[in-house]
Amino acid sequence: MLDKKLLKQQLLDDLYAPYKNRILCPLGSMGRKNVVFGRGNPDAHLLFIGEGPGRDEDEQGKPFVGRSGRLLSRTLDTLGIDESEVYITNIVKCRPPNNRAPLPNEAS
Repeated sequence: MLDKKLLKQQLLDDLYAPYKNRILCPLGSMGRKNVVFGRGNPDAHLLFIGEGPGRDEDEQGKPFVGRSGRLLSRTLDTLGIDESEVYITNIVKCRPPNNRAPLPNEAS
């Protein structure tokens, strides 16, 4: 039987599967390079949710790897929180065109 962490990761993978195929993401056909899902510990007690992926996140396919990610990493380090113990994601999984704010119908 799968342990709790692996089960939660499988549930997240299942939840995100339609986005990979551009079925659910309203931003999927608007010029993004990658779908940007969450990263980190799926069994975390601490969750960080950003607005949407920026250029660096779109390039790498990971949330919070650009300037905001570096600030978050430094803040976690200062607080003595190991990044492997948190989960990080965004309201939208694809970068909005021209890095605009996501529209309400694009949030997921």
